[in-house]
Formats: sequence, structure tokens, C-alpha cells
Amino acid sequence: MNLNHKEKRIQIKEYKNIIDESEKLQIISLIKEGNPESILAQLSNINISKYLDILIRSKKLYLFTCILENEIIGYAILAEKPKYLINEFKDIKFRILYDLISNLNVLTILDIIISSLRIDLIKIERKNRKVLNDNLNLNLIAIKDSFRSKGYGKLFLDDLIKKFSTNKNFNSMCCETYSEKAESFYIKKFDFDTIGKKLRTKGLLTVLVKKFDLE
Repeated sequence: MNLNHKEKRIQIKEYKNIIDESEKLQIISLIKEGNPESILAQLSNINISKYLDILIRSKKLYLFTCILENEIIGYAILAEKPKYLINEFKDIKFRILYDLISNLNVLTILDIIISSLRIDLIKIERKNRKVLNDNLNLNLIAIKDSFRSKGYGKLFLDDLIKKFSTNKNFNSMCCETYSEKAESFYIKKFDFDTIGKKLRTKGLLTVLVKKFDLE
């Protein structure tokens, strides 16, 4: 199957205010499968559902899915700035903390504290911290395991970059990853640049940025 054929078959969908329960269940499954190390994946299904409800009502956050033949095969969560990933979810912060404590996720709680105190940014130059803090953040993205390495992830991210690069409010897109494979994907396929490393209890988290062509 060539890439053009794939482009005709997939649908990129954005969610605002309304989300079907069956779609929500598919997204929750994808979160746990595709981003198992994320804080979101470590929450109960009920609290992930509440998280998604807040996300789609927010004017600062974005939820997209990649759909193939009525099946959700990918999802992405973005924020206009990283701070909104905390500010917009204050109403469920105790639910999130309860889940983490109940599951004995001590390292994740430590990471939240390190991030809140901005200790995690000490290995990032000041000018790059500003880039990270003031620009679009690709928080989470994943393609269903059985559809990986088939070009769908590239098509999905390419569509998102095109959508946001035409918005004059955004100069660039930032993302973070532990994976060398994912880092190579961002750099080779989309010309992301590495701008530093964030400190985490599990190791160093690579921070990348894609500058938009605003001409």
C-alpha cells in the first residue's frame, strides 16, 4: 500500500466538548498500551475518563485521533503551553494523587514534585527553557501497536504539524521522549532539534523542538 492510498483512508478527528463513550474507551486503551510510562496511563479508567472530559472542554488543550475504517488507531494530546497540562486539571488533582498513592507510584510522585519545583530543567539552557515553556507542547502521541511501522504515525503527526503551523499563535512544537527510536523518528522524519534533557527518576528525558516555517 503506498502512502497516498493511506492518506485517503485515514481520518484525523479533533474533539471539542463532545466525545462518544465508545471512542473514549478506545482512547483509554491506547493510552495504556502506547504510553504506559505516562502519568495518565497510571490512573484508573474512571479518572482517565474525567481527564478526557476536562481536556475536550478546555480552550488550551487539544485531543486528536487517527481513525482507519472506523477504528481509532492513534491519538494525540497537545497543550498551547506545558503549564496548561497542570492548570487545567486542578479539579481532579486529588483524584490523580490518590491513584498514584494507591498504586504505590512513588517515583512518579517524585517526578511531579521535581517538575513542580522546576529542578528538572537544570540541564536545559535558559533560552531553550523559554522555547519549551512558551510554545505548543505535544504531550502524548501513540499509534496502536498492530499499526506501527506502517507509515500511519508519520501521516498523523504530519497532519498535526500542518494544522498548527498555519496558526500564527504558535512558533514551534515541543515534545519529550525517553526512547531513542522515537527521538530518531522526530529528528529524521520531521526535522525536530534536541534542545536539552529533563531530569526524571527513571533517567533523562530528551526534549525536542520543531520550528514552524511562518513565511
